[in-house]
Amino acid sequence: MTRTLNAAVLALILAGCASQPVDDPLDTRETLLKAANNQPGLVAHYKANLQSKPQYKLALINVYLDQGDIRSAELYTSLLTETEMTQPPVKLALARIQCQQQHWLECQQALDGYRQAGGDTVQYLLQQGRASAGQGRHEEAIAQFEEARRLGADDLLVKNNQAVVRMMQKRYADALQLLYPLYLVNPADKGIQANLILAAIQADRPEVALDVLRRQYDEAQARRRLEALVGGIRPKQQDEVLWMEEQALSDAKARLGREPQTESGFAPEPKPVAGPAAQSRPEMDKSQPAGNPPSTAPAVAAPPAGQPGQCVVTPAEEKRFCVQVTSWERPLSRRLRQDFNERYGSLFEHLSGGRYRYCVGEFDSLAGARAFLTEVSEAGAYVVFKTNCHKRVAP
Repeated sequence: MTRTLNAAVLALILAGCASQPVDDPLDTRETLLKAANNQPGLVAHYKANLQSKPQYKLALINVYLDQGDIRSAELYTSLLTETEMTQPPVKLALARIQCQQQHWLECQQALDGYRQAGGDTVQYLLQQGRASAGQGRHEEAIAQFEEARRLGADDLLVKNNQAVVRMMQKRYADALQLLYPLYLVNPADKGIQANLILAAIQADRPEVALDVLRRQYDEAQARRRLEALVGGIRPKQQDEVLWMEEQALSDAKARLGREPQTESGFAPEPKPVAGPAAQSRPEMDKSQPAGNPPSTAPAVAAPPAGQPGQCVVTPAEEKRFCVQVTSWERPLSRRLRQDFNERYGSLFEHLSGGRYRYCVGEFDSLAGARAFLTEVSEAGAYVVFKTNCHKRVAP
């Protein structure tokens, strides 16, 4: 009896072991390449294994589309079978090919075919929004992106794409208002960085672009690159903006290993224009908030004769925030300093870009700073990172 029981238990154990799934090495390699954002490696991997993994045909087409290589994407559609051509994910890829070539009639027909085949409504709306924007129906595109967000599309993706539409309308300040809160929550996202730099330069707010560049370069290099960008972007006004795809966003999140953010990252609603008393206060600076401090202390060029040296921003272990209310080419008068201190309880000064920038409040979280922003009466006030260079100003 005991031997029979032991044999039965052993058989169950062996059966349990045999039922454990074995990782497919091809899938494992694909996952690693995606995590490393190695698109050339992905292309090579898919090409080498098309025979053993038929689903790699669609994956290869989508990678080429993400890279903007429409010709290669079209080439590999010839490998698709008639059965595969009826599948919704394939229909979506075929629609993307038509849309990216700006073949708008074929694009719309392909999108409609995707939807009729049972395609995902969110994906349909995201692609439809891009198609509408490409045809100049900008407000329709904004609404389609917003509906996609209501149905579950990622906030980061939708807000980025809405900002792209605003840039297509040359409404760069509106794009900046959408992009900067996304940057605060996702400072390492390359697509957000690229679009924010473009919007900032076109909106004549180079300090924002400079702050983004400081994440990658020291102070001198960042300023040289900004100068080159300003000279290259403004005359042409044709620089490519970066749409976001759902799959690319998922891959980026996996690559960064981050969970969905608790902060929404939404741009604050435009503040109403203040009354005459607020309008008589100091003129608002055209520059937008400073971004994250650089990972290493930047080299600061010597200031022109007669001007004070600028503070070197050093990394902080914890982020802090304040609300910038104004900036001037000279320090505020004692009366204005006292006014800000009395109304908001604190005032901090930071010399940057040849201007004296003033912020009020001090917060441990972005949410706290945003809540305080609603109580600030200065039109155009916005949340910034508070650094070691923000010095408290006495009344």
